[in-house]
Amino acid sequence: MMQRCLEQTSKLEALGTLASGIAHDFNTLLGVILGYAEMTEDLVSNDPVARENLQQILIATGRARDLVARILAFGRRDEKNAAPLRIADSLYECLAMLRPSLPPKVTLHAYIERLDLQVIGDANELQQIFMDLTVNAVHAMAEHGDIYYSIEAVTLNDDTRTDWPELATGDYVRFRIRDTGCGVPPHLVNRIFEPFFTTKDVGEGTGLGLSVVYGIVKRMKGAIRLNNSGQGADFEILCPRYEETEP
Repeated sequence: MMQRCLEQTSKLEALGTLASGIAHDFNTLLGVILGYAEMTEDLVSNDPVARENLQQILIATGRARDLVARILAFGRRDEKNAAPLRIADSLYECLAMLRPSLPPKVTLHAYIERLDLQVIGDANELQQIFMDLTVNAVHAMAEHGDIYYSIEAVTLNDDTRTDWPELATGDYVRFRIRDTGCGVPPHLVNRIFEPFFTTKDVGEGTGLGLSVVYGIVKRMKGAIRLNNSGQGADFEILCPRYEETEP
């Protein structure tokens, strides 16, 4: 179990390094395209067709840059915006943003053991975790079903740590999101965090959502796994618990 987990972690880190290198080069090329398109706009001010074509180039380039940013998020190692965060607050804020856009037959359920549980991370990235996992669940349920969220404090000791070989013993916050969808086929479980891997049809997604989640969790010194029972996907995340010290 431990050896397999370490091999998977090493593989994903190597993929992250490769993807980041390609993304940096791609971003440079996009900058050139964007710059020339913006300069050309001023030269065709009297040609509405040409201006419209350039606008489409600018829009497509902007979307490509967003995609590059997601690739870089998978491989990034910096923690420059890390700070103590109340994980329950981040979850509630994210769900408040998501609810209006969710299909009417998707119901959200949240169980929060303690509202004061904190982790160290970037606020935007923490919400990215919640958002990407929720979108993934909605797609898996074909827009009809239940999504369950839970946040609780756990402690890893020498016995319980066997399920999390990449983590040290200590105090953690556990976040889980479970859906009532179709689950993940067993032969695909070890690939779901790979960049660009997706079970969606062409045009329905980039395959970056779960890999971005994986990268963020690793930056938070945590770990993520899929508990796949065949009755929906159950993602479990452990991140080190932050405790404020008394002055």
